[in-house]
Amino acid sequence: MKKSDLESFVRKGLVAGKLVLGSREVQRDLQGSSLAKVVASSNAEKAALERIGRLCSVSGVEFLHSALSNTQLGILCKRQHTVSFIGFKK
Repeated sequence: MKKSDLESFVRKGLVAGKLVLGSREVQRDLQGSSLAKVVASSNAEKAALERIGRLCSVSGVEFLHSALSNTQLGILCKRQHTVSFIGFKK
């Protein structure tokens, strides 16, 4: 996913209140089938990547890898902390 496309999705999601941030929250919402897309940072933990990737494939949710680090994703989401996973609600 291109950086400009990701920025656009995140901005729209922030305004609409449709973002889920963090691995625990993304996993919870994947199990509840309320996500349409998940984006992972370039330096997300391998175990979390595998676990969330598996949940996405079972749930039929699009799973994308970003070229941005978790620090950059945090800044993009206007957070004071790192963000390794972003979920976009349906």
